[in-house]
Amino acid sequence: SMRTFSTELLSPQSVVDRCDHCFTALVDCNYPCNTCQDSLTDCNSCVTGPGIQLHILPTENRCVSSCPDKYFVDSRRACRPCPKHCASCSFRDICDTCESGYKKWNELCHEKCPLNTVDI
Repeated sequence: SMRTFSTELLSPQSVVDRCDHCFTALVDCNYPCNTCQDSLTDCNSCVTGPGIQLHILPTENRCVSSCPDKYFVDSRRACRPCPKHCASCSFRDICDTCESGYKKWNELCHEKCPLNTVDI
């Protein structure tokens, strides 16, 4: 659909007053954000390129060189939380190691062995 624009002349301050929460594609986000929301430092995605290994941490809207403990990198280079009680994981539903006191069974961590299973 076509958008129509007013032809009235606006002073720079009136543009700011009318658009205090607006960001356009013409505004660069602060490095290392590639795209951002709400402010120039709230990242939606991180810059990419040769030798750049950055991941978006959506819970904090920032770019990180490695995901924190108990997070994994998904296919979109975002840090996602591991399943409950995992110490480390490779995917959203597969624990590699469990927190202390938890046992791994069927790729997840459990406080007790499930029914009809024994701790080995």
